[in-house]
Amino acid sequence: DVFVRGKIDRVDIKDNYYRVIDYKSSDRSVDFNDLFSGMSLQLPAYIYAYKNANPSLIPSDAAYFQFSRPVLEYENLSKEKILQKHEQKLSGEYKTKGMKMEPDELSLTGEYGKKVIQNAAGEILSGRFPVNPKMYSNNKLPCEYCDYNCICGFEQKNDNIIIPERLPEIID
Repeated sequence: DVFVRGKIDRVDIKDNYYRVIDYKSSDRSVDFNDLFSGMSLQLPAYIYAYKNANPSLIPSDAAYFQFSRPVLEYENLSKEKILQKHEQKLSGEYKTKGMKMEPDELSLTGEYGKKVIQNAAGEILSGRFPVNPKMYSNNKLPCEYCDYNCICGFEQKNDNIIIPERLPEIID
């Protein structure tokens, strides 16, 4: 058995529905290609964990919320202009960036996240964890954020970079 530990920053509950929120210090949006490739499983894991702990509740969304300290310049402005500027800044920056899926799709996303985590854990426990990082959709290697990049031996000029398969385009 493998146990995954984490902390959901916030859960909003209304009627029988819940929404999980993850606070971020930088701007972050849901990237479904990263989710599909197993590169971004935090929100699906939260959906699954909360649903598993609260089976009577239905997921309504999972989202990121950026936390930052806005810098506003107030020199030579009237009180009304200051309030107007403040409101514009807050309404533009402080909003959730969610998955915007139907409840059954969110549940399936949570199940998918669980399966990807289980597969990765199985590989690691079997001794298979080669140094071949996946390239993020923003063309950045995860090495930039890895605490072990100084000891893993991976050189970014290496050809062992995996570019994950992208989701198929859906035409309405």
